[in-house]
Amino acid sequence: MCKDFQYSFAEFNASYTNIFLFIIAIMKTQPIKRSDELKVLSREHHFGLLFAWKVREGLKLNVETSRLNAYVNHFWEDHLKNHFLNEEVLLFNMINDPLCIQAKNDHIAIITQIEKINSFGKDDPNAYTKLAEILSNHIYVLRKELHSLI
Repeated sequence: MCKDFQYSFAEFNASYTNIFLFIIAIMKTQPIKRSDELKVLSREHHFGLLFAWKVREGLKLNVETSRLNAYVNHFWEDHLKNHFLNEEVLLFNMINDPLCIQAKNDHIAIITQIEKINSFGKDDPNAYTKLAEILSNHIYVLRKELHSLI
């Protein structure tokens, strides 16, 4: 019994050491630092992710599509339209990179999806899901890859 206990303790000690090393590795990982110029855009990206999350949650909770449509149009008019313009003028046109071209194409896809919703997809939950997905993916790529170039 004593040998079993020592063996178990040795296993515990080895796994504890691995956990400790893992925690230290995590602590060394620093969050991505944004330049001061990107802080406003980064904050707007956060709001874009919240918008996508709210759309998804609204669909899960069976919120009426007319309310979702009103919210999509509100967010487009009051937030996304100006954000896209600022991003393209201040950022994408200044940097010659394939990621900027992809980001512009993402903007076109997002605008097209909003137009589809307003034209004939007001009652189609899949149209709202696709909008949330396109926007979220766009923001994640920008945050992870493009902002790190600047």
